Amino acid sequence: MKGLRIISGDSEWVIEFDEIVGYNVDRTKFADFLASRVIKEGGVVETSNTVTDVKVLNDVALVKAGKSKYQTEIVVAADGAYSKISSKIRGRFTSRDLGITIQARIDQNKEFSNSNKNLNIIFFGKIYSPFGYGWIFPKKGKIDIGLGTLASKAKNLEKYLVNISKHYNLEINAPVRYAPVPLSGPLKNIAVTRILLAGDSAGHVSPLTGEGIKFSMIAGKMAAEAIIGYFKNRVKLKDVAKIYLGKLERSFYGRFRREKMLLKLSERRGISSSRLVYDKKIRNAIAEFYVDKTDITKKLPFIALRALKTYILG
Repeated sequence: MKGLRIISGDSEWVIEFDEIVGYNVDRTKFADFLASRVIKEGGVVETSNTVTDVKVLNDVALVKAGKSKYQTEIVVAADGAYSKISSKIRGRFTSRDLGITIQARIDQNKEFSNSNKNLNIIFFGKIYSPFGYGWIFPKKGKIDIGLGTLASKAKNLEKYLVNISKHYNLEINAPVRYAPVPLSGPLKNIAVTRILLAGDSAGHVSPLTGEGIKFSMIAGKMAAEAIIGYFKNRVKLKDVAKIYLGKLERSFYGRFRREKMLLKLSERRGISSSRLVYDKKIRNAIAEFYVDKTDITKKLPFIALRALKTYILG
């Protein structure tokens, strides 16, 4: 991917970069690749089984998965937005903290493939999402087409999906899938003695874009670093959770905090990205943010001034 096509109403713009800024991957194949690396390093990957319970005892964590039981010193739970393990630590996400996505993987047509080389497409506006954005991500002859919104506004989402597909005369000829997306912002109650949460179960998802894979992998690495410190007798067991949270705070928690503030402000004040993208400088900043070239929350004064100009002068 070398850029974005941004669509809002009857207008659209292409923002291209000089270098490749990302790759669209098949999530299942990517998970298989990561699992193969675990096996290569001597780990064990168990499929067709689900962890149903974790109990922390004095000197061990007891993990129950189906009919099997495992003992370990520390558990890293990355079992999704509806995590059974996280409910033991921080409770479940409320509807206020969740977004909902709907997506289908469909065939490309000539109209689409001829006009979109190395571009991801983002749709802004209330015809594409009640509060959020729509997308089309090309993937080797297929495309992922979908949209995201706040759970509180998630009604008739397939109608919006059809609106996105019509832009390129695409046919939704595959099953649609719904998925929850945590939009809580940074959480601190995700780590206790012998249990660390990471990924969706810990709310490690961008409140503005819904991106999660990158932050889940960063969190997983940080959890591993904290645990290794304990195994090498550099830190005490009771300090592992604190060290993990400190690493998260120094990494992406500040960004998530600012993103959550922007999300709340947009919802309360009715600030619409579909209007802001008509300002070229804001549009370019949004494009850089969506391809992860910059942290848009660090440009808040600039964005605020440009947004004020957009809303007052039109």
